Amino acid sequence: MSQGVRKGSLFSLIGYGFAGLFLVLFHAFAGRWLGVEYYGLLNTLLSYINIATAIIVSGVAECLSRYIPFYEAKSDKEREIGTIQTSFFIYLILFSVVFISSFLLKRPILKNHFNNNIAILYQFLLGTGFLSLFRLYSGLLKGYRKFDIFSIGNVIQAFIMFSFLFVFIKIIGLNEISAGWSLTASAVIAIIFYQISLRNISFQIFKARKLFNRDIIKFTLAATFILLMNIWIFRAGPILLKTLGKSEGDKLAGLFSATVMPLNFARLIVMSLQTGLFPNLSRAYSIKDNELIKRYIFKSFGIIIGIITLVLLVYYLFGPRIILLIYKKEEFLVSRTDTTLLAFAYSFYFLGLHLTKILMARNTPGYSSLSLAIGIAGMFVVLKWFELPPMRLVGTSLLVCNLLYFTIQGLFLLFVKTKKHKKNRNI
Repeated sequence: MSQGVRKGSLFSLIGYGFAGLFLVLFHAFAGRWLGVEYYGLLNTLLSYINIATAIIVSGVAECLSRYIPFYEAKSDKEREIGTIQTSFFIYLILFSVVFISSFLLKRPILKNHFNNNIAILYQFLLGTGFLSLFRLYSGLLKGYRKFDIFSIGNVIQAFIMFSFLFVFIKIIGLNEISAGWSLTASAVIAIIFYQISLRNISFQIFKARKLFNRDIIKFTLAATFILLMNIWIFRAGPILLKTLGKSEGDKLAGLFSATVMPLNFARLIVMSLQTGLFPNLSRAYSIKDNELIKRYIFKSFGIIIGIITLVLLVYYLFGPRIILLIYKKEEFLVSRTDTTLLAFAYSFYFLGLHLTKILMARNTPGYSSLSLAIGIAGMFVVLKWFELPPMRLVGTSLLVCNLLYFTIQGLFLLFVKTKKHKKNRNI
């Protein structure tokens, strides 16, 4: 049975909450067992996997989340199945492009980011393959608003990731590089669970006649760019510090990842809200229920503003102590300035990401693309022209990027609202 915003958000929050607990355990014990440098290398690998996965499947999953409920509301089964077929076709093309590109660029990737270790490259390729398929299934489940199944899969994936890390490092006693295999294998059991849950829908993809939709392709490509840039903003830190930090790149990447890790709690709450909101908001736009749209938007923003207010207070007052408490090693000591800077940077990121969901639900993703492009341009201007310590430089560049990302989208929505209000008043 499909679930609405409240049930969807609740199921997602429970699922993301338990998944978040296992992710905290994964990061906390990885940091303790591996030390700051190997922990930094592991997070560089994780960033690469997430960015490559975003290229392959982020736009596809977002398309499924939007257009399945959109056509379901209109009882248009043919276009609903056509959406799945078109999305799957795009997924296969992007999957092939990423894997071919990774093999062509393997030498610079190995040299500059994977410490010339071929095992890490294989972990990256396999991890990207499994995680992208996992995210494809997740998009289907969100589109059909089966948030309970979606949430269980998220918990399974995070639990397996932590369990494999524990087995490889503490029980078998393998070397530090083996920790990356836990990222690679974590999605496999969740994929099997999703396939069993979606077997009837999966068969429809191949049984129905093909119906490719140009609007679906355009939306997917726009969403791929938007969500790729979003994941780049969230995951860029370790990769940038690996480059800027030179001989201390692994250590700085580890410190950055440790500082950001507690912010994942806030991110998971925001994602839970958006998981329940996005397909239902898309349905509301489909049937043009303006009161419902307004209620969804205002209530969700109220929740997010409350979340980021709490994040800023906690990170300002207790940020460095929280990180030391989690990792229990003096090498993870960071300054209050760095924790506060990153808390502000990611607070604007959460706000910008939520505006993006609203713009995509109303089928106007172009403004999100523009704001992201300007924001990332601002990031690289800061990286090129400012002279600061690497950690502070990356934090400042992210703050500028996310401030631009949020502000430009906010101005657009304000313009649309003002214009619509004037139009209605004239009528």
